[in-house]
Amino acid sequence: MPTTYLEFLSPHSSLLNLFKLNPPQRTTRLWLGLSLAFAVLYGYLFWRKAFEVPYSLQEDARQHVFWMQRWLDPALLPNDLIADYFQSLAPTGYKALYATAAAFGIHPFLFSKLLPPVLGIVATLYGFYACLRLLPVPMAAFISTLLLNQSMWMWRDLGSGTPRAFAIPLLLAFLYYFSKRSLWPCVAVVVLAGGFYPHLVLISVTMLWLRLLQWRSGPRLSRCRQDWWQAVSGLIAGILVLLPFVLLPSPYGPVVTAAQAQTMPEFLAGGRQPFFDSQGLDYWLGGKSGLFPVLNPVAIYAGFLLPLLLWRRRWLLLQAAKLAPLGQLAAASLLWFLAAHRVLFRLHAPNRYTHYSVRILLAMAAAIALVSWLEMAARSLQRGIPQLWQRLFSTLMAALLLGSLMLYPASLHRFLDVLYIKSDRGALYAFLAQQPKDTLVASLSREADNIATFAGRSVLVSREHAIAYHQGYYQQIRQRTLDLIRAQYSPELSELQQVTQRYGIDYWLVESGAFQPEAIEQNRWLRQFQPEAKPAIAILASGQQPALARFMPTCTVFRDGNLALVEAACLLQATDSADG
Repeated sequence: MPTTYLEFLSPHSSLLNLFKLNPPQRTTRLWLGLSLAFAVLYGYLFWRKAFEVPYSLQEDARQHVFWMQRWLDPALLPNDLIADYFQSLAPTGYKALYATAAAFGIHPFLFSKLLPPVLGIVATLYGFYACLRLLPVPMAAFISTLLLNQSMWMWRDLGSGTPRAFAIPLLLAFLYYFSKRSLWPCVAVVVLAGGFYPHLVLISVTMLWLRLLQWRSGPRLSRCRQDWWQAVSGLIAGILVLLPFVLLPSPYGPVVTAAQAQTMPEFLAGGRQPFFDSQGLDYWLGGKSGLFPVLNPVAIYAGFLLPLLLWRRRWLLLQAAKLAPLGQLAAASLLWFLAAHRVLFRLHAPNRYTHYSVRILLAMAAAIALVSWLEMAARSLQRGIPQLWQRLFSTLMAALLLGSLMLYPASLHRFLDVLYIKSDRGALYAFLAQQPKDTLVASLSREADNIATFAGRSVLVSREHAIAYHQGYYQQIRQRTLDLIRAQYSPELSELQQVTQRYGIDYWLVESGAFQPEAIEQNRWLRQFQPEAKPAIAILASGQQPALARFMPTCTVFRDGNLALVEAACLLQATDSADG
């Protein structure tokens, strides 16, 4: 294959060299270098976004990283239900990696920003070589990694630095070693998956066993001893890494059942975790319940063409492709997707078994389909057309395809939309950080989502942390929220004081406009909490003034824009006789 444009235009060159099977190593290195260049570019653009302002963090890191501040200062977030819960959810390998970074003085928030581009490069390396195992054409491997990189950076998972960020790199690593039939690397990836994203253990082990099923003039079992060794070894490793999840259930269980979830507003349309928000095909294909993630970039849809092209297998490249690993990945993911629906929520959300697999499958399928089409077009141009015109037209065709794929992100307004939270409440965080480390803040505003992260102080509840899967945890969060709504909007000072004393609240954080009826009516999260939300709306609509609103002028100790921080000690000392 020509390694430079000038070589490509030489009289002895042909576009067909781009599609040559098993080309020289220098050709493979050229395409690999180009793949890594885009991975580095996207990582650099991510870092620019991540370090743009001082108070910024990816949305999901506010759940899965914020509690790690305890490693730097064990006195932070003491007896904090929310921090304890999310710490209990963290896989062991994930915790160990961040703990190691913290031991070297790297703040968990900084590490969560440094990590994603590194994972992107790892995914690119494994994705490139995994695609070469399927079809040894470096151009196809480049296109697959380009599409996969764009897909990863158009969604929030990789940029979060949370356990989900490891899913695609680990799955690509397993796919590569699986296609090579490498025993111990496959087992090693299964063990790593158990420490970072346990759902992949089930998919990986199932793939190893599916490979034992073969079709040669009818169904039969593999006679390859190596396949059996891999399947048994993978199963043993999978059982060992998943055993703690079975023997040591969450202290915040039990997990919500399907019957319970169908009656909870949290899981319905407009809820905090909308699961039963669609019906029919929409339920099975999209959303949290569905088979497919949001698919980007647009070119990835070309992957759906590959099964149609394989049906006839007339194109030469497709005849050389070894696509069984993709079929086994698809089958394993689909099996666990259906199993998760069958025992809903006991295996977590069903989409966790397909969303990452689908991105990988479609990226590789699209690359193979596009390259096969290009090869067929180039071959057809050889018939009856002068060689110079063949090269010029073929060059233009290839340049248009590759150029459109590479430049596609530039046409998007929201490329690298990884849901980074950027806050301008630095003054509020600085004030709270000066308070005792056991300070507890109560608030129904969205700013409560950020207090524990950016100020390092506990909050009683927040929307971001109100996850309804484990009932032992969520029932406490729900009761706290009901109590806060009742206390914040009650005209009775005694009600406000009782809740403040019961939970040991130090400050109330109140947003301007919080005492208007629409503050609850237009807040989908607060509307879930009945029976307290409706009476609170009625109180505000009737013109009654809540006790908290009456005493805010005298008890507010700090303001930051439309937020007022009200001292609880002042409220506890207040009496209704002071009401003017």
